[in-house]
Amino acid sequence: MKEPSFTAVDRLYLERREREDIQSMGRAHYHDGYEIYIQLEGRRRLVFDDVKFTLRPGAVFIMKPFVLHRTMKEEGFDSCSRILISFPTKGIEDVLGKHVADEFLARLDSCVMQLGQEQLYELCHDFSIMEDYKERSRTGTSKSLDMKLAYMKLCLILDKLSTYRRSLPDTVSLDGRPKGAEVSIARALAYINEHYREDISPEEVIKASNFSRAHFYRLFKGATGSSFAAYVNRIRLSQAHKLMEETSLSLSEIARTVGFSSASQFSRVFRQVHGMSPAEFRRGR
Repeated sequence: MKEPSFTAVDRLYLERREREDIQSMGRAHYHDGYEIYIQLEGRRRLVFDDVKFTLRPGAVFIMKPFVLHRTMKEEGFDSCSRILISFPTKGIEDVLGKHVADEFLARLDSCVMQLGQEQLYELCHDFSIMEDYKERSRTGTSKSLDMKLAYMKLCLILDKLSTYRRSLPDTVSLDGRPKGAEVSIARALAYINEHYREDISPEEVIKASNFSRAHFYRLFKGATGSSFAAYVNRIRLSQAHKLMEETSLSLSEIARTVGFSSASQFSRVFRQVHGMSPAEFRRGR
């Protein structure tokens, strides 16, 4: 089985794909933000914890942070249309305040639901308005205000989904599984994702989890598919990719920013994972 991939979510991401051949994901992935997936046309398959769900038009799934999942092509359907929304908790906190945001997001669980035609239409309409606000935040003159309006519209969408989730009889919750040890591992992952820029050691995370060292490593490997060090480096590399794509920072500056001890360590880890140096990657953009 391929090692799961991690994606950092540090901004509101919206994507609508219409009648496209969307390939199966080669490996499970997870992220440190929320994901909302809306099936518009065709069919797709969601794989969660080795359980498969067929996504028909009107299907919606919500994934909370650090939940492993992937989607795959459904046999007989070469193309499909779907909407994807991902967002960090900080964006909701900026609009609602941290205390209210915590209460608000606590109403969301990882689940799969099937909307009716009218509900799907309303959701798509709301998404289009949110898209407009986000586009204006990129090109308009009131960028900060428009982004806040986009997040406010997102809050209304989430509230609507929360209402649907309680009223639709066929909704399947995916949150019933994480108990005890898995919750502690989820907290450990959240801690790592917050402190990866620092000289983070497994000992401080193990101490907070209240597990023995051996038990923690076994649970961690089972949850992430990798060792502690490999997981931390994966997050650092994900952030380094973004900085190389979006900034003109030097490789030494990027290495320090994402938590590597030196540019040489950054280069060595990058080559081990991607088969090329960071400099080669940048030249090939």
